[in-house]
Amino acid sequence: MSRYIVNKNYDDAPDDPVRVLCGETLELVETSDPQGDWPHWVYCKTESKEGWIPEQILEIDKKKIMVLEDYVLKSIH
Repeated sequence: MSRYIVNKNYDDAPDDPVRVLCGETLELVETSDPQGDWPHWVYCKTESKEGWIPEQILEIDKKKIMVLEDYVLKSIH
């Protein structure tokens, strides 16, 4: 299991958070600015969901993405 260090609070979690499972394939929409406030995040989508996912748990091959571990976006308080 990977560990991450939280460096900013995220208080605007959606009512229906993004959930992805290991092995799931996603489509790349955009990547965050590596020099911006939220580096290393990737905006992904499928037919039924879309949202920002941490780059560390993704294998990116051009516009196709494979999820390497389960992830759910939750509010951090």
